[in-house]
Amino acid sequence: MLPGGLIIEQYAGGDYRPVHSWAQRPCGFTIERQHARVEIVCSFSSPGGEQRLEKRFEFAPDGMLKASYRWGASIGQPDDLFAPELSLSAPLDLTSDPEAEIWTFPIETVAKSERGLDRTRQGDSVTLRWPVHLGRASVQVSVPGSRNTTTATTERSSSRAPSLL
Repeated sequence: MLPGGLIIEQYAGGDYRPVHSWAQRPCGFTIERQHARVEIVCSFSSPGGEQRLEKRFEFAPDGMLKASYRWGASIGQPDDLFAPELSLSAPLDLTSDPEAEIWTFPIETVAKSERGLDRTRQGDSVTLRWPVHLGRASVQVSVPGSRNTTTATTERSSSRAPSLL
């Protein structure tokens, strides 16, 4: 969860503290089959045992992935943002519900060679940002052209950060 006043340059440079993070929290999970689909449900709880975040990953036979999130709307301040990050190795179509503001950054590696430093683009980091008060959101990921969706790197509401190198 990100602070509401965070600007893209601070985020890109790692110059911020998250309002809340589930990165090192244990999670319980279940795996459910529904017809030809498989769904993995991950639940993160607070130290007191109350559920604070639920992530659902639904996999369809056509390759579509839908990630749905539910969180406690009171966990942050009114202007804070729920902001999951996706790492994509190739352009994929994203459809968010409700529509999210999207920040996109290149993922690059740097290696020393006989020619000097070589940069290799590995993909894109895509951060979807929703107001915390919503308490729920989802994003559908699919192969370009397979659905009526928008490619993340060209989405109207997205912002692209410059390379840090």
